[in-house]
Order: sequence, then structure tokens, then C-alpha cells
Amino acid sequence: MGMNETQAAAMVLAPIHQRLREAAARDAHPGWDARDARLAALERLVRENAPAIAEAIRGDFGNRSLHETQLLELFPSLEAIRHARRHLKSWMRPERRAVSMWFLPGRARVLHQPLGVVGIIVPWNYPLLLAVGPLVAALAAGNRVMVKMSEYTPAMSDLFARLVGKYFADDEVAVVQGDAGVAQAFALLPFGHLLFTGSTKVGYSVMRAAAENLTPVTLELGGKSPAILGPDYPLEKFAERVMVAKTMNAGQTCIAPDYVLVPAGQAREFIAAARKVVDACYPDILRTPDYSSIISERHLDLAPAYTGGAKLAAGSTIPRERTRAPISFDQLVASLGTLTQILGPSDAPGSTDVGSLLNRTALAWQGRGTEFNQALTEMSAASGVFGARADDIGGLITSLDQLMSTFRAKQVSLDGLVRSMGDLSAQWQGADQGDDEDDQKNQAERHGG
Repeated sequence: MGMNETQAAAMVLAPIHQRLREAAARDAHPGWDARDARLAALERLVRENAPAIAEAIRGDFGNRSLHETQLLELFPSLEAIRHARRHLKSWMRPERRAVSMWFLPGRARVLHQPLGVVGIIVPWNYPLLLAVGPLVAALAAGNRVMVKMSEYTPAMSDLFARLVGKYFADDEVAVVQGDAGVAQAFALLPFGHLLFTGSTKVGYSVMRAAAENLTPVTLELGGKSPAILGPDYPLEKFAERVMVAKTMNAGQTCIAPDYVLVPAGQAREFIAAARKVVDACYPDILRTPDYSSIISERHLDLAPAYTGGAKLAAGSTIPRERTRAPISFDQLVASLGTLTQILGPSDAPGSTDVGSLLNRTALAWQGRGTEFNQALTEMSAASGVFGARADDIGGLITSLDQLMSTFRAKQVSLDGLVRSMGDLSAQWQGADQGDDEDDQKNQAERHGG
């Protein structure tokens, strides 16, 4: 998009941003009632329109498994809203801070204040979850919000814009649509904070644009996601976990495994185990409605570059009657990468040492960005702005085991999937109770001085 077109997009976006900014100035510190009401409106939006949202996303993908949308987008979105409403009062409380002896008898406290207008740039792979997730955080913090939806999901983008107009006032939340040029103009707006989810390459552009206004940014960028098999871990279980994660949303997930590192001599055994898992979950992977399609013809055309030119088995064809075809098992395995690309031949000396593999992998990726180290650091953190509590991990692993058992039994109905997530809900509830206990403890400490 040329400069004139970028300026034209900016002229359209500027009045929308100004309207939100003026509303934020009129009510700079909304109370709990107003924030909770907005979160409740968002919950109604998702809950009351879930079938329409799932169908819109399916249409944008050519085929997107309704069960995956329910499990990976609708369920987490509603859970995020519920969690925020449950903890909103404690998040809004002032926090006491210690003061040095030189300032006694003075006191210090932190007052959490809204930033004004928050911008959210939404990617195409999870258009509901990655719009609602940041939106929940922004509304809970008392901000007005401007959302830029992806041009690759036009049906979902149009539906979400209409629903937001129905459930929110036009000075509370606004949704805009358009191509990359509109996104560029969007990032140039003087937001109080800007959140972007997408590729590292585009992330650089977003950060440069935001720097023009010294806008703080939160970037959730793609990186490398190696899956490493230790010599003492069951290979079949490893293959099952890798392939379930790899096949969800046809691998169009930022943390989907893209490299598999296995001990020397086990590559063929892993491929056989992986094929067994995929055959059990998707007996007719090229035609089943339970396996998602690639988002666009452009992305499908890029697949050979990622899969190393993998070919279909003899006699197989990709059914072009589907708007965008899925990827075959051979392409899935090839997209996981080859050991020789980073580590050399799989029978290289020392290749069974997982620590050595990690070190060599990290060295190989030096100079290619910080995604590898950043991913390891963020995954090891106990908590974060959008992170998970460390004590939730056991429940998540348990739930993954149950989810995989459901896939093995070919129980692909929503009820079956939700039942398989029972322990996850219980774990979250337990975590909520733990949070409440922490809140009560913190409150007691505040009053106790």
C-alpha cells in the first residue's frame, strides 16, 4: 500500500480512535460496575452467538472443524471472561508498598489506572480467541478498545464487527477491517498500549510504527517449537502428543511442533508411531470435516517450502472441491523438520544427549532472532500478563492425556471433548480458589500493616 493509501486509511481510522479517546477522558477511572458490565456484555456476545461464530470461521478456512473451534476458541474465551470477572475486584485494589526510613511516616501505594485506548491487531489462525483474550484484559483494566481483525478471515471479521456494534456502545469498543495497509495505519495511532499477535517479520513493522508515538507494545510472535524425546521417555506417547498438537487446526498454531529431536536410530520408529496416531484420529484425513483446511490458497501454495517438497502417497490426490485442501500425513511429518537441517545426521555421535541437542540447536539459531530463548524463558515463567500459573500445569497435562484418549476412541463430539476436559475445569476452579485464598491473605496483610 502506497503512502497516499496509507494516509487514506489513517483518515478513516483517526475519527474512530478520537471518539474512543474522548470517551476515555470523560470517564478516566471507570468503577467495578462499569467494567464488569462490559465483560458481561462480551460474555453474552460469545455465548449467544457461538454457532454463528463457529460457522463463520469454518467458512473462512474453507473447512474448520467445528469441534476444534469449540474446544480451542469458544471454551477458552468464555473461561477467560469468567476468570476476569471473578478476580476483577482484587485486581482493582490499591497495593501497598514499603517506604524507606527517610520518608516515614509517609506511606506508598500503587493505584492501577486505565491507559485510555488500547489497540489489538488480531491474526487469522484463531480469530475469536486472539481477539477476545486481549479484549478481556483491556476491558478489565478499564480501557476503551479498538480492534483490527485479519483480512484472511472476512466472514468472522464482519460478524465480529456487527456483534460488537450490537453489544457495545460505539465509544466502548470499535472493530475495523482491512488489509495490511490498514494494519499499518492502525499501528501508527497513538494508543495507550498496542497488542499484536503474528509473525516476527510483521512484529518488527508494528514496533517501528508504534515507536513513532512511544506506544508501549505487547508482541506475541511466532518462533521455533522443537519437540525433544528423551531416551527414557515412551516413544509412542511422545508421538501421540506431538501429532495431536501438530494436527489441531492443521498445524496453524504458533506453538505447534515444527522440529522433532529424537535419539539416534529412532527416526523411522517415530514416523511409524506418528502415522499410527494420525490414522487413528483421522482415517480419511483429506476428506473428513474434523480436520481443518489451510486458511488460504496463498498459504497452501507455501506449504511445499515448509514440508521439504513432500509428496502424496501413490494414487492419492488432494480434493480440490474443498476450498482449501488440508495437508496429508507425509506433509505433516515433513513439516516437522529433519534432524540433518540443524543437528546433522540422526546417528551423529552424542545425538542421544538431550542437553547436547539443546545446546547445538540454540547455537544453530544464534543470529536468527531471539524466539528460541524467549520461548523457553516465557514457558518457564510461573506467571505473566497472558501466562499460565505454574500450579495449573499438572492439570493441563492430565487433561491433555484425557483429550488424547478421546481422540483415540474417535469421540469427536463436543460433549465428549468437553467431558475429557473435566479435570481442566476442576483444576482451573482449584486455581481460582487458590487465587481467592491469596487475595484474602494479601488483604489481611494489608489491613495488618
